[in-house]
Amino acid sequence: MKEQESTELLKYLFGHASQAQYVCTIKWENAGDLILWDNTCVMHRATHGDFEGRAKRDMRRTTVHDSSSTAWGLNEVGSAYRAGFP
Repeated sequence: MKEQESTELLKYLFGHASQAQYVCTIKWENAGDLILWDNTCVMHRATHGDFEGRAKRDMRRTTVHDSSSTAWGLNEVGSAYRAGFP
């Protein structure tokens, strides 16, 4: 795909995925609030002002290994199949 085509496609995809019906906004209320998400399925970002002066931002990562035969990375090379996805 040429760069202009890929740029247009990405713009379309990001525009679709960021429609109001697909957006969830979390307002931090208390120190100790916690949010969990699956990085393989969710686009996420912190917006300006979310943390300014109110609380220390502490991000930690946890990785879960799936040793099943359908786990991502254990499938046939070139397979587009991922567990939980069509």
